[in-house]
Amino acid sequence: MSIGSAGSEFPRTGFLDRQRQEMQNLVGHLSVCLDNLSMGDGNSAEIRRAYFWKLNDLFEAAIVHFRCEEEWLAAVCYPFLAEHQMEHGHFIEKMSEALLLANEKPIDPTTVKYAAEWIGKHERKSDGNHAE
Repeated sequence: MSIGSAGSEFPRTGFLDRQRQEMQNLVGHLSVCLDNLSMGDGNSAEIRRAYFWKLNDLFEAAIVHFRCEEEWLAAVCYPFLAEHQMEHGHFIEKMSEALLLANEKPIDPTTVKYAAEWIGKHERKSDGNHAE
């Protein structure tokens, strides 16, 4: 299903796509933290701090992106908005939990894998349903 240009007053193509790219870049930064861990740096305070702040940046970028995307979808009367919002909510919940644990436990590589896979799958399947 394609929405078309019904919501052309919203800068979807450029703005939302730039936000989406920023989220992918942040996942890349998290991967670098994991690479540093695997190269023998251990769970040093510096790497843990960098990981926490990149995870926090991803969390904040996702909130902003989802809010903007959901506003656009509401404006164009997207019929599956509630389901789309639920998907976003699950991601935010998972990232929130990861942030809470980031300072208490060793870095968990499954968080980065989850974020990368979720973003890719969401873009291909859910966001693809409302592409212009």
